[in-house]
Amino acid sequence: MEAYSPNHSSKKRVGDYELCEVLGVGTYATVRRARHIKSGIEYAIKCIDKSQVERDHMAKQLKKEIAIMRMIKHPKM
Repeated sequence: MEAYSPNHSSKKRVGDYELCEVLGVGTYATVRRARHIKSGIEYAIKCIDKSQVERDHMAKQLKKEIAIMRMIKHPKM
């Protein structure tokens, strides 16, 4: 699988998902619309720049965000 580049505009596959247009950009992540290839269901996927997370020592904050997201019960998450 090809590495993800947040600045690359063409559609890419990550696992079973096709990444589409950028929905938002933050300090260390880009949110993109994504489509599950087999079902066609659309989601928003947060693509995190691992090098920035490591450089800025954001791993603890990222783990906390993941824990919170796991508690949320929403059909698209």
